[in-house]
This record gives sequence, structure tokens and C-alpha cells, in this order.
Amino acid sequence: MESDFGITEYIGLDGSTESLQPIQCILKELYSDFIVQEILADKTVLPLPNSKEEKDAKNDDQKEVKEEETKEKEIPRPSFLSEEGQKIIDEVFEKKIKEETSVEIGELTKDQRREIHEFIREKYREQLNSETKGTAIGVQFVGNSNKGRKRKRWEGPDYCHFTMAKENKDTSYALGIVGQMLSNPRMEFRTHGIKDRRGVTVQRCSAFRVEKDRLLAANSRLRDIRVYDCSYENEHVKMGGHWGNRFNIVLRDVGKENREILEERMRIFAQNGFINYYGTQRFGSLSISTSDVGKLILQRKWEEAVRAMLCENSPDKNAKGQSSIAEATAKWRETGDAKEALKLMKGGTASASLEGIVLRALTKGSTYQQCMTEALNINSRSLYVHAYQSLIWNKVASRRVHDFGIKVVAGDRGENGEELKEDTAHINQIAIPLPGVSKLFDGSTVQEWIDDYLTADGLDRSTFEAMKRHFALGEQSRPLFVVPEDVEWKFVEYDNPREPIQDGLSSRAAAKSGNLLALQLSFNLSSGCYATVALRQITGSDMGKKAQKGLSLAGLAGSAGLKYTEYTARGVQKVPKEPEPETESEKRDANGDQPIREE
Repeated sequence: MESDFGITEYIGLDGSTESLQPIQCILKELYSDFIVQEILADKTVLPLPNSKEEKDAKNDDQKEVKEEETKEKEIPRPSFLSEEGQKIIDEVFEKKIKEETSVEIGELTKDQRREIHEFIREKYREQLNSETKGTAIGVQFVGNSNKGRKRKRWEGPDYCHFTMAKENKDTSYALGIVGQMLSNPRMEFRTHGIKDRRGVTVQRCSAFRVEKDRLLAANSRLRDIRVYDCSYENEHVKMGGHWGNRFNIVLRDVGKENREILEERMRIFAQNGFINYYGTQRFGSLSISTSDVGKLILQRKWEEAVRAMLCENSPDKNAKGQSSIAEATAKWRETGDAKEALKLMKGGTASASLEGIVLRALTKGSTYQQCMTEALNINSRSLYVHAYQSLIWNKVASRRVHDFGIKVVAGDRGENGEELKEDTAHINQIAIPLPGVSKLFDGSTVQEWIDDYLTADGLDRSTFEAMKRHFALGEQSRPLFVVPEDVEWKFVEYDNPREPIQDGLSSRAAAKSGNLLALQLSFNLSSGCYATVALRQITGSDMGKKAQKGLSLAGLAGSAGLKYTEYTARGVQKVPKEPEPETESEKRDANGDQPIREE
């Protein structure tokens, strides 16, 4: 729960640190209840594909594709290719003649022959194969197949930027599917960051030398993924290069008796914001948290770190369809035989999951240290150290708010370690450092607290200096308080407990009136802030995955002292659950946010 990770304080309605009365609700009952739209560096909010902006962009793309095809048809015939020769080539293309047809060209130079081959590729959109045969050229129709054809010379910017919307899929999986449609390796795709799996998300991506007409054509074969709004750029999309995200969230069954309380909290939320904690998803969902693994890494207890990483899986992973990782890690703990354990992993988990990567490294004779510092890529292994840094930051943030309140006090520092003046500085300027090598906050109270926590764990700041070679240590400081931008909210009455309340990727809002009440809210957060942390300031309760799990309709019925049939009678009927994930890649992260920097 939140308190396990240092998340304990609230901003009270009167600006104090008093606790808020908890209001129970349901988060992410439907995927469309949690929509995340990436906000670019220029503050542009990426639209959902059903919006007017996306349709206009799609029309522009199609128009441009048609213009490009028209240009191809108007490519002039080289003077040394006769009209009769082109007529033969036209016939091969129009009739789709797959047998090689000879076209006489006479004695030509190498450059002249190359120009004819390029003319054929461009004029007929790479659907003809041509090969020099003495004083003739052999031409045959091959369609869109790449077999037997030379790669077209790429002209213009190298990167195709596009917007991808997805539902109930993690970013890497969705891009992997797009890559399959394009016969393009997943590694060639770049994004600003990972987006939540359970929800509807929109983000900007880029691919190296991919034609946008091919990209748009993939939509007809994609399920719960849409790509649109393409452009060619000289640089790929940069990690962390966006401003943040716009969240559109539905909190269901908030209770009509809580409407006035929530109205007041929303006004205070829009004005004062929230304490900028790292959310519980930062620490994973296993029985041993990612911060525990991170601490062991920093303590250089490599074997213990690996064993903690391959710990007994939580119920999530033992659920239907997610057992192969649990079985494999259990086998290794029992026998120490990594090779036999690896055999139990199904599908792509042996190569895609962190557990599979570590087990495979062990089968090849890697040491425990090499498993953590070499087998895992730098982003994956750094997550554990980041989680430990985040835990210490949360503890210090709670202590700062508890001891000194929601105001600037003597000794507070800004993001670069500068001292803040009590009478002129704003609370949003207060920053707290993360454990690390920086000396910007030396002499401050919060830095002393950080050093105390490190000492209690047998560490000090020099530990991070020694780890810089193998781990990316991330940011130096983090704002203590954050005020969301462009906050909007309204209450929606509905009857069916799973009735769509806002448009999703494949669903449309249907709620009009009823006995149940939902709070629909939207707000912007800069990169690195957690929506679930913002929501706890509104509900006064833990909004993390573990707390929400089990808070189903039946769970709320029990807390209200009702039978399930009586509870659902407030709506329309008991409705089926959403479909289970279909592949091992999808099942791997089912029902959970990613333990990453941004939400």
C-alpha cells in the first residue's frame, strides 16, 4: 500500500496537512475510463483518432500519398529508352506478366542502364523487377513483394514521425505489432516514453525510413491500435522530449452523497495541486519491491539482488495465462537449475521478460553481478536503482510536509539548490534532491535526512558515484508540490455499471442518466508526474494498483452491506468482464501500470 512507500501526507482543504475523508470509487473499470494524451514540447495535445483533428490529418496524409503516386506516374522516360520499349514495359505492368519479358535497349553505358532501372522502379512503384541481359533488359511483374527487387534509394528526411493510439496494450507490444505489419524491426521505433497498458493512450513515435502510405495502410490490419498524422523529419523522436500528458479519467460510483465534497476538492486541487510523490507503480507489484532490489544492487549484494528479482510472484502473475514466469522462477529457486527453469517459459517470455533474460544469462555462465550489470539493458536495470532513490525521496517529502506544512520555510531550496525566501517564494518552487552525487543541496535539512536514510541502509552518496558506469542515475531534484494545468471536471449520472462514459478508441460514450454517479475529470501533468498520485488528493484514498485491485462492483456491494444482486440493481445488470489478454506479451503486464518514470 501507499504507506509502504512513504506516501502518507495530503494537502488539506484549508491548506493544512490534515487527512482527507476517504471516498471510495472505481478506477479503470473500462479501458476508456483512463485516457492519456501525450503533450508535445510546444504544448500541443495529441488528439484521439476519432477527433476532427485526426481526421483532417488523415485526409491530408491520403491527399499527399495520392500526389506522390501521381508524381511517380509523370516520371519522364529516358531518351535512350524507345517508346516501343516503354509500351512493352507498360504491358508487363498492366497485365501483371510474371514471366520475364525482354526489352531491347542496344549498346548503352553503365550509367544509362542504371537510369533505365531507376526509371522502371520509380515509374511502376517497385512492382517490376528489371535485370540487364546483354543489349536488352529483362522485365517481370513481382507486385509488392520485396523478393528479387533492389531497395529503393531513400530521398528526403530519414524519419517518419507518426501518432499511435492504443487500447489495452503496452507501448513495446503495440510497436512490435506495427513493425510486423511493416516487416520492420521493433528496435527502429522511438518514443518519448512508455505509456500505461490498461487504458487508452496516444503518443508520438518515429520509424527509420518508413513510407507513410505503408504505415497508414497497416491500419486495416491492426486491432485496438491506430497510426495516423504522419510527417517526415530529420531527427527521431527523443526520449523525454515531450512536455507531459493530458489525462482524461473517470472515477465511477463516487456516491451522490459525496458530490458537494468532491466539488470542493476539485476546486482546491485545481488551485493548490498535490504532493508530487512517486506513485506505487514505481515500485512494482511483486512480493519484493523494485526498491528492495535496488537497495541490494547499491549494497553490491549481487546474488541477493538476483534472488530478490526472481522472487515468488504475486497473485497477479499466478493468474490464468501468466503462470509460466512464476513456474520458471519457482523451479530455479527450488533447484538452482537455470536451464531447466528457462524451459518452462512460454512464448516470448524467455527473451522478452526480465526474468527470462536473467535466467538465460545464468545458463551461459554469467555471474550474479553480470546478470544485473550486463545482461539487462541499462534502462531495465536502472529501474531498480531509480526505485530505491524514489522511495527515499517519498520518505523525505512526507517528513518535510509533516514537519513544516504547506508553506515555504527557512532552509527550503529550489530545483538548483538555491535558498528560497519565505516571504517571496511560492511553494511550487520547493524542490527535494534525489539520493545521488550532487552537492547542490549540501547543508539543507532535507539533504541531512537523505544522508540519514542512506546510512541506515549501509550506504552513502559515494555509492552512487561508483554505480554511474553501469546505471543511469536520472534527475537530481524533484518539485515537492505540483499544480495541474487546464483542469476540467463534471459529474455524470449513469445506470449500467460498465456503461462507457467517455469516448475511447473503439467505444463511444453512452451514459445519459441513472442512479449511479461518476466524476469525469481532465488535467495536464508535466513529464514524471503520476496521475494516480494526483487522484489520491481528490479521493483521500490509495489509488494505486494494489488498493484498486479487488475494488470491484462486488467489493463495493459488500462494503455497503448489500448483496451483489441488490447492488447491481442500482444499475441495469451484471455484465461480462473485458476480454483476457491474448498473447504472452500482453499477459505479462496485464492489469498494471508500468514501473517507470512517467504514467
